[in-house]
Parts: sequence; structure tokens; C-alpha cells
Amino acid sequence: MKTIKYKWLLTIALLVGLGGCLSVEREKMPSEEAITRAVTGFVPSNGNLQGLAEDGSEEICAADAVHATDTSGVTANTLVDENCFFSLYLEVDKTYALSFSRDDEFVATLLFRDSEGHGSYSLTLEEGSELSLGEVVIVGTSAIPSDDFQAQNEAVVENEGDEEGSDQEESQSQGDSEAKEEAAEVGDIGDIGDVPLSSGEPHIVKTIPSNGARNVATSEAIMVQASCAIDPSTVGKAYFSVGDSNGDHVICDLELSASPDEIICKHADLLTEMAYTLNVEGLKCLDTKKGTIRSLTWHFETK
Repeated sequence: MKTIKYKWLLTIALLVGLGGCLSVEREKMPSEEAITRAVTGFVPSNGNLQGLAEDGSEEICAADAVHATDTSGVTANTLVDENCFFSLYLEVDKTYALSFSRDDEFVATLLFRDSEGHGSYSLTLEEGSELSLGEVVIVGTSAIPSDDFQAQNEAVVENEGDEEGSDQEESQSQGDSEAKEEAAEVGDIGDIGDVPLSSGEPHIVKTIPSNGARNVATSEAIMVQASCAIDPSTVGKAYFSVGDSNGDHVICDLELSASPDEIICKHADLLTEMAYTLNVEGLKCLDTKKGTIRSLTWHFETK
């Protein structure tokens, strides 16, 4: 796909521009005075990168090195061990782009995701205990972590004693408020049915065209973005309906975009001055622990 090719080129340009280097001899350690935080993970082969190691055995790791480049262009490197585990000690209060390589060749860039499900290829590392990425799955040129490291990064250590109970109540109240706000935002995106969205439940966070849009161009792209990386194996099985007010349906050629949380419906030109109803269901998160993405119905009109 062109989108993947362009992203690969942009990622390489970013790393080169920041002073990144894929040739790894040893991990660069921060100064003793700096406050550091361990970033760990596991990068087994997911079937996309099969091969033979130098000794002739089957290659089991998707990458053999990890690189963290900060905004000043300084890169910290570490090797992936024989069990596909890695650990990097990085200075806190800095923003990093993490990438993976194998045999000195670029493999993928880590896709970070914030609490609202928006993707980013950079992360500002806060002070805290070990930050675990869990199993990292390579999808195209993006590396998707399985652990909710964003919550780990933003976690605040609660005070002990009497203050702990108060903090827990405040956290619960904030969580309930965020769940209500999230449900309201989803309501603006489209109809998710009568059952309220539970906190943390995977759902569609963005559609193109947007719900209720008017004067949409007949050639407008149709896309949905989920709050999690989408399991590619469910794209072809998903129900993605685009129907007009005449009762006819648009044929969609579905494919995962370069961003693993987005699905694109490629289609012929739509009819002019027509109302369309769209429905998507059956998509699942790449992280099986997160489950099925909530179905969504939305509408728009062409000009």
C-alpha cells in the first residue's frame, strides 16, 4: 500500500533527522545524575518476519535491537536478547520515538496511544517505576504494545494512611465522570445502541464523513478509527454497510490503513444529493484482552 510506503519513508526521515542510528553495538546509558526509568518489552515473531538466524536455527524475534531517540537527537540503543526481551533505561521528562530494527534494517516504529485512543509515534516519559510494553506486535511499519503503558506512564503514587481512601474515592469519581464524557462523545459520533458504553470498552472514536455531515463530496473517503489497534483478521469478516435512502448499498473494498486503528472503505463515487446510513460491526482489537469493538451506526448526506 502507498500509505505504508510513505509512512516508512517518513519514519526513516524522522529517525535520521533526529540522529538515530540502526547500527547497534551496546546500549547507551544515561548519566549517573539523571533520573531514569526502565522501559521493557517482548518482541516475538508474529509470522510476518520469519527467517533463519546466523546459526541456522529458526528466527523467533521480530527485531534484534531497539532504539529510543529524544527530541535533541540523542539515541539510546539496546539489543533484544535470545528470548526476545529488551529493556532500556531512559531519562524521564523527555520525549522519545522508539523504533525496532533487525540485521541493521528498519522494522517498525512504536505506536503510542493516549487515554482517548489517539495514536502517536512519540511519548513523553514521566517519572515512575518500570514501564512495561508487554508483547509488541508488528503490523506493517507500526509496533503495537499489548500492555496499557499509557496508564502506567500517567500513574500517580497515592499517599498512604487516611489520604489513601480519599484518593481512591476521588479517582473513582473522576473515572465515572470520564466514562460519562466518553459516552457523550461517542453519542456525537453515532448510534451505539441502547446499552451505555462501559469504561474502557473498545469503540469507534472517529468517522469520515462525520455523523450528520452534509454536502459531502461523492468521492469522499469513508473511514473509521477505533480506540484500539484493529485485528487485521477481522477486517474481511466485519459487517461494513453503506446504504442510501433508495435502499441500495455501496460496495466497500475494506482495508486496514497504515495506522492500525483505522479501516478504509474504498468505493466508487456516491450518488449526489443522497442520504446515506453506515453501520460497522464485528471488528475486534488486536489485543484479545480488549475484545470486540462496539458497533456503530451513523449518517451523512452528499451534495
